[in-house]
Formats: sequence, C-alpha cells, structure tokens
Amino acid sequence: MIFTFAPESTVTPSFLPEAEAVVAKGGGKLRYVQLTLSDEEQERRIGDPSRAAHGKLISLELLRELRPMFKAADAAMPAPLVTID
Repeated sequence: MIFTFAPESTVTPSFLPEAEAVVAKGGGKLRYVQLTLSDEEQERRIGDPSRAAHGKLISLELLRELRPMFKAADAAMPAPLVTID
C-alpha cells in the first residue's frame, strides 16, 4: 500500500506511530520516501493556476511565512529510506 503524507503542525505527533502499528499488525512495515523541492522552484510554482484549481496554497507571502514551520515538521520525520528531488 502507498499513501502520501505531508508533515505539518495540524497532524498529531501520534499519527506516524499509530500508522506504523496498524501496518505492522497486518504484517507490513512503513518505508519512508521524502520528496524534496528547492525553495526557488517551490516559489516559481506557487502561483500556478492548477494549484488554485485543487485548493492548494497559492500565496507566495504565506508560503514564506509558513516555510520555517514546514521545515521543522520535515526535520521531525523519521529518516527516509529514499529521497527524491
């Protein structure tokens, strides 16, 4: 099974341990994959109309304000098995 997860402050600290326990109960194991994007590329993409169409963040100002929180959430994640840029 593959599911996506974006760490951020509204996700409870217990989410990942609980997900790992559910998967382990079924005989599986979570494997973490981190997707990365440079700040410059993220800022270039932020205003793309397709983001608005899907209800995603489109404000460059808000992105810059939230970025430290996003980076802190990323740093708290378990080590990834693979990182893709």
